[in-house]
Amino acid sequence: MLILSQVLPAPLQGQVRADSQIWQCEQKFERGGRYFISAASGKGKTTLQHILYGLRRDFSGGVEIRSNEENFQAAAISADQWAIIRTKVLSVIFQDLRLFAELSVGENLLIKNQLTDFKTENEIKAMLAFLEVDSFWDKKAGLLSYGQRQRVAIVRALLQPFEWLLMDEPFAHLDTENIRKACSLIADACKAQKAGFMLASLGDRYFLEYDFELHL
Repeated sequence: MLILSQVLPAPLQGQVRADSQIWQCEQKFERGGRYFISAASGKGKTTLQHILYGLRRDFSGGVEIRSNEENFQAAAISADQWAIIRTKVLSVIFQDLRLFAELSVGENLLIKNQLTDFKTENEIKAMLAFLEVDSFWDKKAGLLSYGQRQRVAIVRALLQPFEWLLMDEPFAHLDTENIRKACSLIADACKAQKAGFMLASLGDRYFLEYDFELHL
């Protein structure tokens, strides 16, 4: 479970809508829940992801992460604890992808997978083939189109055990058919792990089923 208590990012002071279901209120994200979060640009979709993943601390209020590992209060999480959270509890598809441009697709994925040995190399390549980017295994990530890199980043996020998958506009540069395939891959991975996901979007629901819809 993820619990937000009166969280307000410093950059959004004075800009939060009164009926926000996330900022400046009490909100619980139940384990295994599928959440769709809608918001206009500039209302904190990326900020929410970064707060939950421990990349931002410029906020008031409290964030609690309750997992199979243990319960964590974000303000008191050590570097070692964040390492546990990011390899066993939370996985993320960053909007800016954050691949290593000078490394090949294969190297980017194997570096991630070696943290937990969650998948075999054949399984990784099968996921790439499903998204039609398997032919780029030896190609530097920085030489791919943005849409190709986006598909690689989606595969990378699934190369670990997780209780939650955090997604910020994860399909912005994909065509309809590849979005459909990526959604299928994500849904299957979450179901297999009994994991929840949180997808933030300007409004497009894509091809996923949701249990809850919230707005920032």
